[in-house]
Amino acid sequence: MSDERYQQRQQRVKEKVDARVAQAQDERGIIIVFTGNGKGKTTAAFGTATRAVGHGKKSRRRAVY
Repeated sequence: MSDERYQQRQQRVKEKVDARVAQAQDERGIIIVFTGNGKGKTTAAFGTATRAVGHGKKSRRRAVY
């Protein structure tokens, strides 16, 4: 596939996605669960929360042991 043809196809896809985003009415949240053995879960959770707050989003942390 040529680069020009690829660019045209991707532009059509982008237009469809942009149209769906423009029609979206619901504000939705997201839940991320960090699990597994070993280290890194708390660090990953705090890093994700920090990035969310930096982008103006709300963040909560719940720990279940």
